[in-house]
Amino acid sequence: MRHRRACPPWCEAPKGLPAVVRQIQPATVAAFERRGLDMFRDRFEVKLFGEGTIRGTGGLRIVDAGCATSVRGLFVAGDAATREHIAGATSGGGAQNAAWALASGVLSGQAAATLAHRTTGQGARTAALTPLGQAGLRPAAGARPVDRACATRVAREEILDLDRALWRRADRLEAAARRLEDTWREVGDHLHGAGGDAVAARETAAMVATARWCNAAALGRAESRGMHVREDCPHTLSGFAHRQVVGGLERVLTRLERAPLEEAAQ
Repeated sequence: MRHRRACPPWCEAPKGLPAVVRQIQPATVAAFERRGLDMFRDRFEVKLFGEGTIRGTGGLRIVDAGCATSVRGLFVAGDAATREHIAGATSGGGAQNAAWALASGVLSGQAAATLAHRTTGQGARTAALTPLGQAGLRPAAGARPVDRACATRVAREEILDLDRALWRRADRLEAAARRLEDTWREVGDHLHGAGGDAVAARETAAMVATARWCNAAALGRAESRGMHVREDCPHTLSGFAHRQVVGGLERVLTRLERAPLEEAAQ
């Protein structure tokens, strides 16, 4: 909701602020401009949105100091990368989030450029690339119309609904897993997008995949810790004092990851 009358002088942003924000957080300004808003002068409605029990934590797992993933040649930065190396289990505010985006961008960029230079410098021929993306791009059982809005709603409900996400029990999580598996199967088997529509199709697939991982992580952590509350497992257990790694598409897999020093001591 927008009020066309600009804010009175006492609530306007300082004169130097717009240029600074555009420089350090350009994506913030762009989101307002797409809606025809001047975020520094126009009034706009502010709402509260639930974010479940995960915000600013997790992401693609980093395996070295250059922000490489376990997939050779794939580097990750910013919100796509896990921020746990600098923030632990906390979400972090703008300071460390912005610092991580900049630092990981530099690190991953340098590492990717070094790998590319080393590979071409050795005279290696460019190998034929095989596309791997499936859900939303290459349906497993033939393309047909899929209700994307319904798929997104299922994912959102299982992540954000208070009864499902904040007060968890094994029976609720298992029911959610069945619902998400059915939705994922529909998406993986039949959802297809072409051209620009492929982006929306992949976004839908990503939403459902992420919901599956979140639910599996909650089901696998049979304790209560931080924002993760299990009504059927109310105590915090020392055996779960580890990062949990989640992955898999056809079948979701979870495991507790020990610290390197702890693994070496075994």
